[in-house]
Amino acid sequence: MTWGIISALPEEIALLRAHLTENEAKTIGGASYVQGRLYGQDVVLACSGAGTINAAACAGIVIREYGADAVIKVGLAGAAGEGLGVLDVVLSREVLFHDADTLLTQHYPFTLRFAADSRLVQLARRSCQSVAPQVQCRVGVVATGDQFVPGAEEKAAIIKKTAPDCIEMGAAAIGQIAYMNGVPFVAVCTLSDMADAGSGQQAENPVQPAANQSASIVIEMMKQAPGWDREGENA
Repeated sequence: MTWGIISALPEEIALLRAHLTENEAKTIGGASYVQGRLYGQDVVLACSGAGTINAAACAGIVIREYGADAVIKVGLAGAAGEGLGVLDVVLSREVLFHDADTLLTQHYPFTLRFAADSRLVQLARRSCQSVAPQVQCRVGVVATGDQFVPGAEEKAAIIKKTAPDCIEMGAAAIGQIAYMNGVPFVAVCTLSDMADAGSGQQAENPVQPAANQSASIVIEMMKQAPGWDREGENA
């Protein structure tokens, strides 16, 4: 079994790569891929860069060229759900596009929403509770779009439209590619900001601590991975 692990951030990929053995790096289409073993699991790490097109391209390569049997999207996001704050974690029950025209639903795959694999959600939730018991870990909705939310007005519009728990820039694109290829996936999102006008302030935007936490959750997932696909279906 091969796990595809995709992040937009080189910081997260570097943290994960530090634990790899037998790693081999390659650049394809401007994105970096590293293949190796992570705590006994065959993995390919992909650094996509920001945006839905980059994320989708990486997902396609990870699945079609590297043969990933499951995909984990790991990354940072802005809090949108009530009661969530910085360094809390949202695990995708569902990913969706908040900025796509509904006209797209007239074409395959006929939806803008994609469900995560419930067994992967269970694995991610156990792993989050193990390495970060002090934070809130919520299974919920991840909204994706090709924009950094600049302020409260834009955030409110996205919440009104899609009622997400967090907002980011790649999970739904990866979810769509996984769906189209019949591959299970989950998104692990650590909240690095409140998705509002103050999000650009360094004090309110702890990128490195959030990246450390996300990487730690994925590492724990690999440690607990044996038997994940035989678990029950209720997330």
